[in-house]
Amino acid sequence: MSETRDYIDHHDFHDVEQGPAFQEWTKGMEQFRPDHTSDLDGTLELHREDGGVLALTLDGRTARWTVAKAPSSPVQPFGADDPDWFTRESGEGSLTVLPLPDDIYFIDVIVDEADEPNATCATLVYDKRKNRALVVYTWTYDRGDMRRTRSAQYSVGVGGPSDDPIERTTDLVGRRAMWVYSDNHAYEHIYLNYGTYAWHCLAGPERSIADVDQTKTFKITDEIYVFFVTETVFPWDGVFVLNFTPGAMTNIGRFFGWDPTPNVLAHNTFGARGRILNETEYVF
Repeated sequence: MSETRDYIDHHDFHDVEQGPAFQEWTKGMEQFRPDHTSDLDGTLELHREDGGVLALTLDGRTARWTVAKAPSSPVQPFGADDPDWFTRESGEGSLTVLPLPDDIYFIDVIVDEADEPNATCATLVYDKRKNRALVVYTWTYDRGDMRRTRSAQYSVGVGGPSDDPIERTTDLVGRRAMWVYSDNHAYEHIYLNYGTYAWHCLAGPERSIADVDQTKTFKITDEIYVFFVTETVFPWDGVFVLNFTPGAMTNIGRFFGWDPTPNVLAHNTFGARGRILNETEYVF
């Protein structure tokens, strides 16, 4: 990305359902992702508001956990069959830890990866300075016609209960941002309202494809946000950590779900550089 490039899209409509397989459009999106760090190696004690306590030990590229105290009730936003990380007594998974500014870390744990239909993904965005984190726990399920994804999100205290939980925000509404993930991948995001955004591929295997999906945005700092996305058409959920620091905008995160084309588990982590395209004022 040493030269300026014009990403404007003059192509006609492209049906998102005719797009490439997950493994195709995500290949290479790690170009601007930071390297894994072992800076957090050790144990983080996660305290959920319902009293659940989970001890998460980070060791190189492996994470292990034990439930020190069971929650008063499981977090099951969609029904009694939902898995809840805090009710699994112990386990381990493959680990990725990515650093961000202001002592914020992206922690991604793949659980039961070899048992693909039952695999889950626990992602934490850890605000070390305030001893708190946002957990996004994602799984797949059989809807009958295809596998789909679901996710639970909740704030936890780290080292003890937090009186300053990470909460949803409307701060991004009206922003339009461009994110370049590699020399071959670029997307724009338009943050429409409290729970909806539009994306449009400007470069890469999905070029000219666009769609509107459900989202949740959580505020970490005045510049850094956790942006959760659940895809409307395809079965994967995304967690983005968007850093809007002027002149140093970045975007790191993961996708997790099911790739229906080869019928396999889908997961990748990514990184991007960004810029604001415009800010919309809805004033007439």
